[in-house]
Amino acid sequence: AGAAWTAQRSLSWQLEVTTFDDLHVTLPDLWQIDVIEDSPPDVFTQASSVREISTTATIPLLGKAVDDLGLVNIIARATTGQNPENGDEQVEGPGISDATNRTESAEAVLWQTEPATNAIDPSSTGKREQIFSTTWDLREAFQSGEISLAGLAEGQEINVWVEATDTLGQVGRSRPQTLVVRSRQQLLASLGAEQRRLLDQIRDLAELQRKNMQSAMRTSEVAAQSKKADREAVEALFSISQVQSAISRQLSDGSDSLQSNLERIAQLYELNRLTDSQGLLELRQARRVVNELNEVTMPSVLQKAFAAHQEMDRALAQAPQD
Repeated sequence: AGAAWTAQRSLSWQLEVTTFDDLHVTLPDLWQIDVIEDSPPDVFTQASSVREISTTATIPLLGKAVDDLGLVNIIARATTGQNPENGDEQVEGPGISDATNRTESAEAVLWQTEPATNAIDPSSTGKREQIFSTTWDLREAFQSGEISLAGLAEGQEINVWVEATDTLGQVGRSRPQTLVVRSRQQLLASLGAEQRRLLDQIRDLAELQRKNMQSAMRTSEVAAQSKKADREAVEALFSISQVQSAISRQLSDGSDSLQSNLERIAQLYELNRLTDSQGLLELRQARRVVNELNEVTMPSVLQKAFAAHQEMDRALAQAPQD
């Protein structure tokens, strides 16, 4: 076997064959190697709903790292006092102390590869894509530093990102996520205000659902008794269908639905270790109401509307033809 050879620049060549009669024949095939500069790994993280954290918070880290050669490790990093995208900018203003601008860092290894086994070319080893999914306890991460998370001032920022290193030592990083330290009381007040807004929407939808159920029952009864299809009944059925569609969208359709927002707030309670609060108990009750509207009340309304529709279909089938 021949020795390994590393191309430093792009090149192309053709093979030439020389016979015993000193006849030189150049083969028509053109061989080419394009040497391109290696890029650092790409690191992608899933957007998190966490923006404000308590001093006992954990944060979710979900995403993946990709590299064209191979990955060596994936590391989560956090700093206080500066954003890695802004360099060493200092925060100034009334009430800003030296501690606010003081930088403290923490890190956690999320994944690392096994030692290289290719003696000829160690840079050829390593996974090219790695998914990571975990939660990071920032309280423990900062515990060994001079500034503990519990000692940070309210309003201070913590910047969190994920770095990946490839087999050539190049480092790529995800976009940093900026978290703001809040007291337990501040977080409970903020979550409570948003929760009350959602509860008001749920009550409104529950009342709308109740009225729609009554309308469906009346339409079904009228259709069964009259044995005929009239314009008023047809319009009532159309209205019931439209209302149900609107209720369904608000309850569970998409990332801005009531169900999604309740799940997001529940996650914030969990990540900030506020699971002993009264607010979380009320939130769980609200989620049960939403599930009942989705799984019990809504099918019942649709069943009544379908029964009315069947009565009108039978009436139309039995009506004398012109």
